[in-house]
Amino acid sequence: MLPSNAADAKGLLTTAVRSDDPVIVFEPIPCYRSACEVPEGEHLVPLGVAREVRAPGDAVIITWGAMVDVAVAASDAVQEQRGANVGVIDLRSLAPLDVETIVRAAEQCGRVVVVHEAPLTGGFGAEVVATLQEEAFYSLEAPIRRVAGVDVGSAPPLVEDWCRPDVARIVAALDASFDA
Repeated sequence: MLPSNAADAKGLLTTAVRSDDPVIVFEPIPCYRSACEVPEGEHLVPLGVAREVRAPGDAVIITWGAMVDVAVAASDAVQEQRGANVGVIDLRSLAPLDVETIVRAAEQCGRVVVVHEAPLTGGFGAEVVATLQEEAFYSLEAPIRRVAGVDVGSAPPLVEDWCRPDVARIVAALDASFDA
């Protein structure tokens, strides 16, 4: 599990504690700095169910964890610059992967950008791309683009922000997808 906000963290952790299966929950450090309302009382988020942050339109960004807010900002930038509607899907869970949601999003818009903060080489984004190639290939109007962290180990704090994807890199990938 990779929550992108405090509400999902609470819901995913509560669901994980009640699960009979082992669950690993990653806590992206940048999410600690974000503000989010947390529901009081009972709050469950089902494991393996992605969240549609914005409905897919002309393209969709598939992402998770700390990159969700960056993807939303990139979606806003593309709306302003091109007038294109870019959806954002927050996976919330890598295993199980919500294949149905990501395939439906790819089929609706035909243009997909996968964004994650892990290094490009060996990152989970490649699994998302492979799944979409197998399940939605004939619906794609452009090659799937990946925007990921640079291929280094754990980045030192002073260059940490430089190593992860930013709005400009995501917008460039979307532009390339629209221009394909």
